[in-house]
Amino acid sequence: MNSKQYSWETIEEIQNSSADAIIQWADDNDISEYGLLNATEFAQERYAGIPRDKKSLLSMTHLQLDNYPDTCVDFPEEFKYLRNITHLTLMFSEGMRTDLQKGFCHFPNLTHLTFDFIYFQELTQEIYELKKLTHIEIKNGVLEKLSPDIVKLENLTHLNLQNNYGVSVPKEIMKLKKLDTLMLKGTKYKIFGSIESNQT
Repeated sequence: MNSKQYSWETIEEIQNSSADAIIQWADDNDISEYGLLNATEFAQERYAGIPRDKKSLLSMTHLQLDNYPDTCVDFPEEFKYLRNITHLTLMFSEGMRTDLQKGFCHFPNLTHLTFDFIYFQELTQEIYELKKLTHIEIKNGVLEKLSPDIVKLENLTHLNLQNNYGVSVPKEIMKLKKLDTLMLKGTKYKIFGSIESNQT
């Protein structure tokens, strides 16, 4: 089997061009507060905007997209080079309607995912494939339904669905053995579906 070989110089060129594309994407979409380099900056709410230094950009672990534009329903392909991202936050101050579909697969190491005032009715299927997720927050939105595929998120410990209009929650959520926090304040919800017994 032939496999394509890349030299370190080629990889660096690809990463640098991808960093340039991400920076340009942020500029084109006028994202005001973009990057958080690490957990310390995240905790201290230090927003320095998108890092212009490519090495810093590509090594980010925390990414917060404020004023996320409603014209962007997919993450650019270049985001796949931000593989160190563990915390991703999308928020909009006045509420934004969008159908986020593609690009979450670019963050395979994601553990924390937050949507705040981002209006969508269902999570895209890609999110249910992020096996390292431990925290999901969907706040101040219009979420209507969680998929039974949430059972795939075996490491999920924290689920915050506060202040959504009404959410249908699958009974499969009861199979998440590590889930110890479920927040539903301000949200009407109903349980649907059935759980198949594993016993014979």
